[in-house]
Amino acid sequence: MGYKDNIIEDKNFLVKNLHKLPNEEAKSIIYNYLKGANPYLKGEQIFTNVELKELAQ
Repeated sequence: MGYKDNIIEDKNFLVKNLHKLPNEEAKSIIYNYLKGANPYLKGEQIFTNVELKELAQ
């Protein structure tokens, strides 16, 4: 898709705000997608175990 701008900022936004999403099903879908994509990310784009725990809340 060619997206490469603000990836770190977007990652940080997700970590801080995903728990606020009122739709549990949507939150679960997003979390599972990010967790599954994590092995393919590089450098600062990778979600740490702490960040993944925060996302899972």
